[in-house]
Order: sequence, then structure tokens, then C-alpha cells
Amino acid sequence: MTFWPEDPAATAGPATAEGAVPPAWALGLLIASLVLLELYLTVRDARRLWKDLR
Repeated sequence: MTFWPEDPAATAGPATAEGAVPPAWALGLLIASLVLLELYLTVRDARRLWKDLR
């Protein structure tokens, strides 16, 4: 009698055929960083445009 599960992949946690699924906070952090980067670039471009128009 062994104490090993019959299918080790069944107890390995969330995974797909391509690999492990990233946690939800990692996806949220990625989206938040992209939003902040877009906001920074928009403000920077707006300041340059405002300086050119003055």
C-alpha cells in the first residue's frame, strides 16, 4: 500500500496543457501597470503639446 496519489498531476494545483496558470493578482498587477504607463504617456504628450501651443 502506497501513500502516493494515483495521478500526481491532479494534485499539483491549477495547470493547463501549456503550463501553470498565473495567480489572479499577477494579472491584475499587469493590467494596472499597463494602465499607469498609458496614463503617464498621455500626460507627457499633453504637456509637450501644451508647451508647443503656448
